[in-house]
Amino acid sequence: MFLTALLLTGLLLPALLLAPLSSALPPPASSAGVHLVRSAFTPAECSSIVSLLKLRPREQDVRVDKSVSRVNYFDASPGRLSPGPYDWIYERVLEHFPRSPSPPPAAAAFPPLVDFVLLHEFSGSPAAPGFFDWHVDTSPNDGTGRTVNVNVMLSGPGDYEGGGLRVGERDVRPSRGDLYYYPANFPHKVGDVTGGTRHTLVLAVKSDDGERARSGYWERGRRNLDRLCFEGGEREPWEERRRLDVPPKWHMLRGEAALAAGRGGEADEAFGDMYAASGEAGEYAKTMDGEGRELAGRGEVEESLGFFRMAARIEPGNEVYRSHVEQVEKKLGLVD
Repeated sequence: MFLTALLLTGLLLPALLLAPLSSALPPPASSAGVHLVRSAFTPAECSSIVSLLKLRPREQDVRVDKSVSRVNYFDASPGRLSPGPYDWIYERVLEHFPRSPSPPPAAAAFPPLVDFVLLHEFSGSPAAPGFFDWHVDTSPNDGTGRTVNVNVMLSGPGDYEGGGLRVGERDVRPSRGDLYYYPANFPHKVGDVTGGTRHTLVLAVKSDDGERARSGYWERGRRNLDRLCFEGGEREPWEERRRLDVPPKWHMLRGEAALAAGRGGEADEAFGDMYAASGEAGEYAKTMDGEGRELAGRGEVEESLGFFRMAARIEPGNEVYRSHVEQVEKKLGLVD
């Protein structure tokens, strides 16, 4: 099916492309995890897309907790009209999907797969840049159905300064009119836009949770995060393999995904690695150990264990922190 092929497009590095339909789509053109089609839209068509989306309400999107500063022009019901204003865009996008093992749907059948259409506008100055720090657009059990981000770069290199796109470890350098897409559960960011204005079109492609589960979407996303956060993508032995030279938010996103999937222990480990990669590991570990000692001193021994374990995860070579874990585990009868 077309959607299954779409789900399996560019989700992993070539060595990890294990799904049976992954070969149905061409390999990523510029970077692992991202499929890039050069010059899919003309400059005039890019200007038309900007004008079309700017008919939608303007929304200032500044969220400190998500590290984002941008403007959105948002259409949450792109399939409500038939024929619709985006049909020609859908047709162009679909032209760049393979014709086998099954042909993609006609543009008229595509709108139900598009959750929303969005124009991103990033602008700013060196003192007040536009940006969107590391994030993912979907997590297990979030009910959104978000699966693939289909984007079109609408601005030229002279229109803005900064604003580099990173998807995982890769720098993606789309030019005006380029079409590119990647899995919505893969970490990505837009760097600081320090001058001019950067416009991109986003088509949020969705599927139901059952299909995402059957396709192995979440497991591949989990392995992608492991590949980013551990040498060779292997978690053990974690003291040797965890990567502390990567953005701490990669570990945070791994923890949030694990927490959403009900893997609380894995989430705690990831958050510990986030603190360890922060550049302030010593302070975080000291704070965690102090919280644990305070709880233990009040007789809340079981509650203290998580803090002691976190301190030891952050600084596994600290014998004091490790001894606190061992003492509490013995007191609770968890070890002999």
